[in-house]
Amino acid sequence: MTTPRRTSILDTADLRGRVAAELGDAGAQSIGIRHILLGDDALKRLRPCVQEHASGARRAVIVADDRPMRRGDDTLKPMVTGAVASTGLAVHTITLSRDLHADEATARSIADTLDDKSLLLSVGSGNLTDVCKHARVRFLERTGHRVPHFCWPTANSVNAYSSGLAILIVQGVKRSLPSLAPDVILCDLPTLRSAPPAMQRAGLGDMMARCVAQGDWYLAHALGMDDDYSDAVYRLLGDAEQQLIDHADAIGRQAPDGTRVLAEALTVSGIVLSAADQTAPLSGWEHVISHYLDLVALAAGRPLALHGAQVGVGSIVSARAYEALLDRADPASWDVVRLFPTADAARTLIDRHFAPHDPGGERRAELWRDYEAKWVRWNAQRERWRAFCADWHGGGIRDHLRRLVRPARVVEQALANAGAPVSFEELDPAVNDTLSRSAIEHAHLVRRRFTLGDLLACDPAPLRG
Repeated sequence: MTTPRRTSILDTADLRGRVAAELGDAGAQSIGIRHILLGDDALKRLRPCVQEHASGARRAVIVADDRPMRRGDDTLKPMVTGAVASTGLAVHTITLSRDLHADEATARSIADTLDDKSLLLSVGSGNLTDVCKHARVRFLERTGHRVPHFCWPTANSVNAYSSGLAILIVQGVKRSLPSLAPDVILCDLPTLRSAPPAMQRAGLGDMMARCVAQGDWYLAHALGMDDDYSDAVYRLLGDAEQQLIDHADAIGRQAPDGTRVLAEALTVSGIVLSAADQTAPLSGWEHVISHYLDLVALAAGRPLALHGAQVGVGSIVSARAYEALLDRADPASWDVVRLFPTADAARTLIDRHFAPHDPGGERRAELWRDYEAKWVRWNAQRERWRAFCADWHGGGIRDHLRRLVRPARVVEQALANAGAPVSFEELDPAVNDTLSRSAIEHAHLVRRRFTLGDLLACDPAPLRG
């Protein structure tokens, strides 16, 4: 007997209800996605979706890259283009390089092709989707008109498809820029299962950040470096995280149930983070390590490893470091001079370390612009640091961190079960020992968000213990 193919619509009304319960009505009302389709027959549903959610459009701007894309045994892009053309819309296609590095210039060029009768359809993975999301914001800022955006994910690799932020390269450094989540997301399971398996495994790696990043956010809050801390997003994503761990093997094999579980988790996480207007619950030190590796590769003109694969390895590093910190560290004994460097010392460290990767100085200027805000706030937290140290051995900070951070063996085993990289050497391209150590020691310099990496830069002894 043949099992019937299922199509599910992630109920945005239900999501709004759950978000409202945790984040309040403002968070729920910020969810701008109108329709999410996840199933085997998204191609058949594309035409009625266009008719229902883009009825005022007269032309479709379809953006994809130049890599071959499959949907089972078929070629994907002509099928999507044909389905859109069958609605009567004029079709304009934009083909980007498969080696696309998402930046503002590319977003501007896409925005320049739009008009107030356009439907924007992105067919691609996370970088391409982020560029299109930001292009729509550019067009909105210029014209005051919000064109509908449909998103057709081609790999289960990131949660960018449903997020209200776009990660773009600014002066050679990855930065979060404002965008709008798509109006319609079409998660076509045959398309997702046809992507290279490494991309699906990278999606699991990206979501493993949930095992450690909440700890970073709480740590920043405990040290006076973040005023917005909440456990709400952590609770909203708890079931999704456990589902991913339980289905890791199926995810790695691109089995139907694993592909569906991952697609749902990625989609819901992007929505929840956008509703909270906060990426910290899924983006801590592990993401900063990935951004550091990207910065070095971009500067050298080398290919980038998959973002989620790097994040997965970074999550293992972070989980191990938390275990060492919680078991062995004595923050009260740390060198206050190293804890609170002068502005000149911090700027000199950035200049010296990144000079080989930045002959012109543009990257270093961007890095200091972002890092300086963190330095200013951190140097005002001396009293908070003393209170933190007093609490460390007898208070609740360590206990709360233990509750928020998964054991390293759990993170590593989930990734191993999926066949995902569990070490820097297993990344593609591989990261050697020198570069991986540099990332662990210096990644905190690339971003203003305070993470465990910032604390260990003050005294890395727990890592050596």
